[in-house]
Amino acid sequence: KTTAVMAHLLKAAQKKGLRHIFVVLPYTNIIKQSVEVYRKALTLPGECPEDVVAEHHHQADFEAVSLRQLATLWRAPIIVTTAVQFFETLASHHPAQLRKLHELPNSAVFVDEAHAAIPSHLWRQVWRWLDTWSQDWKGYLVLASGSLPRFWQLEDFVDPPRPPSEVPDLVPDSLRSALEQAENRRVTQRQRAEPLDCTTLISWVSEAEGPRLLILNTVQSAAVVADHMRKAGHDVLHLSTALAPMHRNHIVDRVKDRLGREEDSNWTLVSTSCVEAGMDFSFRAGFRESCSVSSLIQIGGRINRNDTHTEAVVWDFRVRDDLLSKHPGFVISRRVLDRMFQKELVKTLSPSELAKEAMRREVTAGGEEKMQAICKAEDGMEYPEVAKLCRVIDSDTRLVVIDPELVERLRRREKVAYKQLLRHSVQIWSYKVSRSEFPIAPVFPYGTVQNGPNTLYAWTAVYDPDFLGYMAGVIPVLEGLRDGCFLA
Repeated sequence: KTTAVMAHLLKAAQKKGLRHIFVVLPYTNIIKQSVEVYRKALTLPGECPEDVVAEHHHQADFEAVSLRQLATLWRAPIIVTTAVQFFETLASHHPAQLRKLHELPNSAVFVDEAHAAIPSHLWRQVWRWLDTWSQDWKGYLVLASGSLPRFWQLEDFVDPPRPPSEVPDLVPDSLRSALEQAENRRVTQRQRAEPLDCTTLISWVSEAEGPRLLILNTVQSAAVVADHMRKAGHDVLHLSTALAPMHRNHIVDRVKDRLGREEDSNWTLVSTSCVEAGMDFSFRAGFRESCSVSSLIQIGGRINRNDTHTEAVVWDFRVRDDLLSKHPGFVISRRVLDRMFQKELVKTLSPSELAKEAMRREVTAGGEEKMQAICKAEDGMEYPEVAKLCRVIDSDTRLVVIDPELVERLRRREKVAYKQLLRHSVQIWSYKVSRSEFPIAPVFPYGTVQNGPNTLYAWTAVYDPDFLGYMAGVIPVLEGLRDGCFLA
């Protein structure tokens, strides 16, 4: 899919005289493998690969004059970026982000894993923007996914709904039908109803045939489970945004290497949702903390990926443990997933129809008011409110540099390339900045707004680049608070 869609877009760019091709991916760790493929295929002799295919990992659009040198612009012929960066730029009202929009007219946009790109309630307004861009600004749009929900056929999202002839498919119906039948044979989804504590979860997962993929909803939960598994003597790798991009890349390489060795099977990858879409992984068994229908479908793409086993199962489960945190954004989608298990729709519908039905139910179960509020704010030209309501990830995060040497260079006011900054930093929720278990300090302690959106931070505790990332410095504090050793 990576190369086939790019070939299609290059033909479209040649025919239509397009300026740029944007590849929009749901997770930062997918960018590395896609960028490697594109640079290898598209860089001509004598060209600089970074100039041909630009990678943009996560938000770094600082408005402060002193930090603008670290911001990323979209000026390369091909830009690979995240859904958060792309769609929040469309919705933004700040000049620091909006200046990138100058590059969008007369360009192509490929939204890969579109089912996971943004929350369901954002699609009505985003579709309006993309429709205007394609009609009035000569934009060319391709949506792709292994379980693409055709939400534009639903009145809840597009009014009036678009007939199939207006949104053509690149894959013929005959091939799609055959692939859906094969998909139903390849992997089965099941649900374990009773909530599990950390110890029971580890015991249950470890009994399955490996290699195993275990996905949890939060960075904290993934790190805690991985840490407990290793301490219990299990062979485990950990991958989440607790690791900086350069260190996540190393873990991805190790996972690929181990998956390529048939004799190396008794191990587990504990991760967050960052691996459930777009990654060329094939595990023997899958376990997904209850999240949403689309997430459950997508982890199936990392299990028995090449259909080499006669039976493969993905388990949906819930957790209940003091050290495992809850994600507040999945209440509605979990409820919809439970209902669709009860109605056995998970067994009877094709992945794309299942995903489309889940989107419809998620909106009617609580997302409709959010969707209408966005459209009302847009129609009323209340653009700050639009930007606030169109957050792809409903969290206020801060950029935290984990490399002490890089921190010292920044404090000496040395010029630092944005790529180097992004590869050696993590994103941490703003409300955690002042909490005792998250030892963070401003890079520039004087003359900056404490915990402001333009404040750059430094990680001051233990950082483990090979396993837990910044959570290596957090877990001992969390355990101490639980056991009453520290005051909260």
